[in-house]
Amino acid sequence: MIGIYKITNPIGEVYIGQSINIPSRWSGYRKSKAPKQPKLRNSFLLYGIENHIFEVICECNQCELNAIEIYYIDYYNCFIAGLNSKAERNIKPRIKSKEQKANEWHLYKQNQLEKYNNRDFEKEKRIKLLKYKRSLKLKYKSKSTNCTVSVQKVLAIKNVTN
Repeated sequence: MIGIYKITNPIGEVYIGQSINIPSRWSGYRKSKAPKQPKLRNSFLLYGIENHIFEVICECNQCELNAIEIYYIDYYNCFIAGLNSKAERNIKPRIKSKEQKANEWHLYKQNQLEKYNNRDFEKEKRIKLLKYKRSLKLKYKSKSTNCTVSVQKVLAIKNVTN
């Protein structure tokens, strides 16, 4: 099972994590007591691992893990009032497929086009940009990858949790 999980200690402090194999992650915590997460480890030692609640809060694709985890860490305020360490905020990106990289490149180009449209540019540059924008709509309108996190998906999660 791939997704985001939540560990809550007896006084209500929350740890949010991600895994591509959640059951294995939980059994790993029970064996090693989370040596890389000092706040979570101290909580396990203080209250006992059996007194913590472990639950899966979101199942998602592997490439969506980082964005959704960051959303839930912010939602539960896990850095200040929870068990997540600040060092964990520097999440390494997952390996991206060629298709996802191409999609990100085109999203970047579209973003640049939107910035350029808001400024005054010479007529030739504006025409070139508009042609490129049209070609993007034609090429990528029907294509989508399972690995891109859409703003709509994060907003949908936000609406469900609020």
